[in-house]
Amino acid sequence: FSKKKDSIDPYIYTPFGTGPRNCIGMRFALMNMKLALIRVLQNFSFKPCKETQIPLKLDTQGLLQPEKPIVLKVDSRDGTLSGE
Repeated sequence: FSKKKDSIDPYIYTPFGTGPRNCIGMRFALMNMKLALIRVLQNFSFKPCKETQIPLKLDTQGLLQPEKPIVLKVDSRDGTLSGE
């Protein structure tokens, strides 16, 4: 909101760094989240329950979200919970 915002150097405050040598912790956390998502999708299948409104009607006020919650049933793909 500053009148001088065009003259401010964007690299003055960069707590995680910029470019290819930025914070290694940020990249590590992102990689861990991706691996966790892959493991969940490999070991479980997700299907809509009877409570889920089909076809989905969206509420257009503010953020785009469904009028009623999306309820999913989670089933193990191999019949076990350990994923062995």
